[in-house]
Amino acid sequence: MEDASSVTTFEACRSAIQLFLPAWFLLENVDIDSGTEKDNESKSNSNLTLILQALTALGYTVRTFLLNSQDYGVPQRRVRLYFVGYRTADYMLPDDSESVKAELERRADMRAKKDEQKTREASKEKDGGDDDGIDDVKDKSKWQALHMSIAESRFLAQSF
Repeated sequence: MEDASSVTTFEACRSAIQLFLPAWFLLENVDIDSGTEKDNESKSNSNLTLILQALTALGYTVRTFLLNSQDYGVPQRRVRLYFVGYRTADYMLPDDSESVKAELERRADMRAKKDEQKTREASKEKDGGDDDGIDDVKDKSKWQALHMSIAESRFLAQSF
């Protein structure tokens, strides 16, 4: 990583993660992989690759999310890179688990209810349903989807 302050900050975060070994962590930075290939530097030595290697070496599975603040109602254009990491061994699920089956059934029920609701809404629109001027709630934002993914994983992991 080129900037000394960025190296120091990341090294401090990596050291804290290594010392405390949290079940989860969230790191945020600017979009560090845009234009990091300078002076014929290979892609395997890019800042993003080096960070991911360092975090996975600590035993974490790391997912990255590139998010723009203006997509969430903030009046500025800031692209940020988020690293969400969790300890791999902590979230391995057994092959045959009643909790997993129950969770899969719950999700199937939710999907069926959602499909049923869409069908009802479509028939209302067809019949000229009431228009109160309020837009229907749109799909979950990226943050809500990420939050739900983390919450569901944590729930499944704690069930065992």
